[in-house]
Amino acid sequence: MNRSTTSESVFSESLACFVGASILLLGVPLSSIANPTELGTAPLPNSIKAEVGANCYLITSYTLLPASQASWGKAEEDRGFVNTPWAPNGDSPSLASKYGSYAFLADPAYYYDGKTGTATYVLATPKKNSGNGIFYYQNSEQLHYTTAAGSNSDTYKIQFYAGEDFSGNCEESGPGNIDDFIDILDETPSDIDAGILSRLTGLSKSERQARLGELVSTLLIPRNVIAAGGLATQAFSNDLADTILEQLPTRYLMEVEEEVVVEIDKVETEEDVVPSREPVRGLWMKDGELDDAQASDYLDKTLIASASQSTDVLEIGGLNYVEDQDPRSIYLNGGMRAWVKGFAGSMSPFSTGGLEKNGIYYPDVYNDFYSTHGGVVVGVDAPVADKVEVGVFGHYGSISLNQFAGEYTGNGSWNPSGWGGGLTASYVDKGFYVQGLFGATSFSGDNKRQVLLGGVIDETYTATKNTTSYVGALRVGAPVLWGGVIVDPQLTATWNGNNDASYKESGRYDALALKVKSYSDQFLQTALGSKFSWPIPYDNGNLLTPSLRVAWLADWNTNNGDVSYQRANAENPTTAKIPSNQEMENGVLLEGGVDYSIFGGESSSWMLYAKGGAKIWFSKSADWRASGGVTFRF
Repeated sequence: MNRSTTSESVFSESLACFVGASILLLGVPLSSIANPTELGTAPLPNSIKAEVGANCYLITSYTLLPASQASWGKAEEDRGFVNTPWAPNGDSPSLASKYGSYAFLADPAYYYDGKTGTATYVLATPKKNSGNGIFYYQNSEQLHYTTAAGSNSDTYKIQFYAGEDFSGNCEESGPGNIDDFIDILDETPSDIDAGILSRLTGLSKSERQARLGELVSTLLIPRNVIAAGGLATQAFSNDLADTILEQLPTRYLMEVEEEVVVEIDKVETEEDVVPSREPVRGLWMKDGELDDAQASDYLDKTLIASASQSTDVLEIGGLNYVEDQDPRSIYLNGGMRAWVKGFAGSMSPFSTGGLEKNGIYYPDVYNDFYSTHGGVVVGVDAPVADKVEVGVFGHYGSISLNQFAGEYTGNGSWNPSGWGGGLTASYVDKGFYVQGLFGATSFSGDNKRQVLLGGVIDETYTATKNTTSYVGALRVGAPVLWGGVIVDPQLTATWNGNNDASYKESGRYDALALKVKSYSDQFLQTALGSKFSWPIPYDNGNLLTPSLRVAWLADWNTNNGDVSYQRANAENPTTAKIPSNQEMENGVLLEGGVDYSIFGGESSSWMLYAKGGAKIWFSKSADWRASGGVTFRF
C-alpha cells in the first residue's frame, strides 16, 4: 500500500504558505491500481523529507518490484493502469542527484519503437544507454514505464519514491508540517499510520485539501483555547463582581425618648413646643451618639416628616422608633458589616467553527462548549469616613468547562478550582453612590483533549492548566423616587484579565502531544440599565423588598492576541498560532430578586437576599446566573 500524509498550514500571517499541493505518486503501486499486489510497495524504515528548491517530498514507502520488461509495461497499458511516477516542476534531476538510492523522473516522454524521445533518468547506476535503461511513455492521460526490451536483470530494477508531494516552502512552520508528520508516522504503530494515510487515497485535489484540514484538526490542534482560561473565567469573574456589589437594604429606625414622642404627638397643635435635644443613636452610625447639632437637624426633619405621614412612631419590643420616610434611605447601610454570599452561572460561546488559512479549512478550531461555575465569597466592610466604606473579601470558586466533539475532532474539558480575594470601596448617599472592587483568583485543574479518528485512534491527552484571573469592577447609581418605587439607574463595568501558564500534554503517543505556550487575554463587559425596588415595611421593623433589574449588555472586543502552540516532544518544534475570534456582542439582562431585612435593634440587623436571571444575547444562547446570601450589620 502506498503511504501518503498531510500538511497543516500555520495560523499566523507571518508564517509561510501552506504546502499541500495535490498528491503525486512517485511509485507505481496505488490502491487504485487494478492489481497492486503485482508490484506492491514496502515502507521505508524511516520516513524522509526530500527537498529541492522550495519543494518538499514526504517519502514513506518505495516500490518493491518496478517493471523490468517492455512486455510488462505493455501489459500495464492494456489493463488500463494509471500511474504518475514523476516529480513536478522539473525537480526530478535535482532530487535524484541528492537522493541517489531512489529515482526521481522528469516529465514523461513518449516511448515507442525504440525511440527514447526526451525522457530522462538521472541516476548514477544503472546508466541509461541505447541498450538498457528506464523509459516512459504516455497514452492519453495514462503514464506507464518499462525498461529497454530484453533487460530482465535485477540490475535494472529501480526503486521509486512513493509518497506525498508538498509543493511550497519546505521550512513551513506549525504542527502539521512535513517534519511533524514524519515524526508521527515514525513514532506511531503501523495500523495508525495506515489509517491516517488511507484518508488521503483516491481524492481530487480539492477533496484532499479538505481532508488535510480535517486530519490536522483531529490530531494536532488543541481544543478551543479561547474558551479555557478566557471566556469561562470571564463569566466567573463577572458573576463574582456582581455578587459582591449587590446592595442589601435596611431601615432607618431611630430610638427616641418618651418626651420626644410626646412632643411629636403635639406637633400639629403646639407649634411653639421645642422637642428634647437629647442625643439620639442612629442605625447608620458605627459607634456613638449624634452631637447636639446633628440631633437637632435630624429631629427637625423628623418632625416635618411626622406631620405628613400616617405612621409617626413604631413601638418595637417596648421601645419607640422614628423612621426616615424617604425609601432611598435603605441604601445608606452604614456601620460595620460581615457577609457571606454564594453565586453560580453559565457561559456558552459567542461563535464557533473553523479557521481558513491559505486555502485550507480547519474545522472546529473554535469548537462548541458550555461552562458552568460557582463560588462562595465572604467579606467584611467598615466605614472609614462620612459615607465612605472599605472592605476585604475572600472566595473559593470552581469552573466546569466541557468542550464538545465536532464532526472531525474529539471532545475536551477543563475543570479548575481555586482561591482568591480582594478589596472593596464605596461612597453612598441617598441620591448617588459609587462602588468598586479589585480581586484575583488562582485556578488550577486538568485540561483534557481527545484525539479521535474513527477506527484508527481514540486517546486522551491531559495537562495541568493554571490560570490567574484578575477582576476589577465599578458601579455607579443614582436612585430616585417614583411613588412608592425606588428607580435606581445603574452603570456597571467589569474588567477581567487572565494570565494562562504554559502547559504540556501527556498521552500514549508522544508524537501527538501538544504544548500550549503561556498567554494573556482580557475582557470588558458593561451593563447599563435600572433596578426597580418596592420596599414593603412591617411594623416589627423588618423590610421586604422585591426588585427587578433590566440592563443593556455589551461584551467589548478587546483585541486579544494569538495563542501559540507546538508539538510538545518534537526535536525541533515549530509554532502555530490561533487568533482570537472575539467580536463586539450585545444582549439584555433580565433579573429578579427579593431582599429581606430583619430588624434586630437600633444597632444591628440581618439582611438576606436571593436573585436570579438570564443574559439574553443576540448572537448566542442565553446565559443564566443566580446568587444569594446573608449580611449581619452591627
